[in-house]
Amino acid sequence: MGKKKDFVLLVKICELMKEKDYNLSKISLQQLVYILQQLYGVESSYEFKLYTYGPYSTELTEDLDELVSRNILFQEYCRGPVYYGSRLLPGENYRQVYSGDYRTYLEQHEEKIKQVIQLFGRYSARKLELRAALIYLYLKYGVEREKLQEEVRFIKPYFREEEIQEALLELEEFPEIKGKIKE
Repeated sequence: MGKKKDFVLLVKICELMKEKDYNLSKISLQQLVYILQQLYGVESSYEFKLYTYGPYSTELTEDLDELVSRNILFQEYCRGPVYYGSRLLPGENYRQVYSGDYRTYLEQHEEKIKQVIQLFGRYSARKLELRAALIYLYLKYGVEREKLQEEVRFIKPYFREEEIQEALLELEEFPEIKGKIKE
């Protein structure tokens, strides 16, 4: 898949998150793209590895930097009172990515993108990190609940047991995962 399609995906996520008035950090965008790719089959050329804040793609970070530098995306810095950090928004030139023959790509994936934003968009970067990490570990290491919890506790000791269990219960309701995580 070409860079242009990846750009369309990133801009569409930013647009839809803005419409919902959800905050979208660079970290959250990484997690959303990972979930879209792994659970919903949305095409992208990004390869993810488990990193400090969940699944991470260096290529995605480079693309974000390019999109911000071209004012296709805008990075706003927020200092409260409700939200601290930075968030991504469509920039002045965001419509540039929709030129060419990318309507088919959007038509093919837009409902999936909307669904993921509906399910995960309201989450803080922290909650999204936990869910994406659990999905990553589930897909990589298998299906035992205890193994997933042990792995998360080992690599992310700052998550409380209750947070991990809550996220697991929530994820077990997804059709792609339901009934596959064994006790």
